[in-house]
Amino acid sequence: MSRFVFFSSGGTIYGNTDLPISEDHPIAPMSLYARSKAGIEDLIRKSDLPYLILRLSNPYGGYQIAEKKQGVIPILIRRALRNEPFEMYVSGDSVRDYFYISDLGQAVTGLLECGAVNDTVNVGSGQGTSLHEIIRLVQEATGETVSIIQKASEMPVVQSIVLNIDKLKRLTGYEPAVSLREGIAEETLRIKKETEI
Repeated sequence: MSRFVFFSSGGTIYGNTDLPISEDHPIAPMSLYARSKAGIEDLIRKSDLPYLILRLSNPYGGYQIAEKKQGVIPILIRRALRNEPFEMYVSGDSVRDYFYISDLGQAVTGLLECGAVNDTVNVGSGQGTSLHEIIRLVQEATGETVSIIQKASEMPVVQSIVLNIDKLKRLTGYEPAVSLREGIAEETLRIKKETEI
C-alpha cells in the first residue's frame, strides 16, 4: 500500500507536558518550527493523499551533523571529545524523550508493514530523560568532562515533553531495543572513528 509519510515533530508540536502525551491531546506549538509542522499536518489531512503522520520525539544516532546544531547527544559527544564547551539554552532539568535511530527504523518498518494509513502516530521511547542525565551519560561514555556555558534562549523552549507510544505498540508490537546508555556508547564510538578518518 502506498501512502505519503510525513515526519512531524512530537518533541515540539504538543508544547509543554509533565505526563506522556497521546496523539489525541490538543497541540500547542510554541515556535515557528512547531507551527510549520502543525500547518503541514493539517494540509496533509485535507488532501486526497493516503497518509501516515509520524510525530517523532528526539531520535539520535547515525549521521547527524553537529555543525547544524541539531541533535543534542551528538553535539555533546563531540564537545566532550574535543574538550570544547557546550552552550546550553535550556535548563538542565528539562526533559525530553530520546530514542536511537535503529528504533526509529524498527517503528517505521512496523507501521508500513501493518498497513497503518490516514493516521497520526507518536514515535519515541515513551520515557523522559533530563538533560543533566544525558550529560552524565555522555561523560560516562567519553571519559571526558563536559564544560557547560548557560545561555538565554531568544525563542520559546519546551521544558518537558514525553510521548505516549501506546498506539505505536498496539499497531506494531514495537518496543525500543536500545537503551540510552547503549545508544550513547554506540554514538561515541561512531564519532570517535569519524574523527580519526
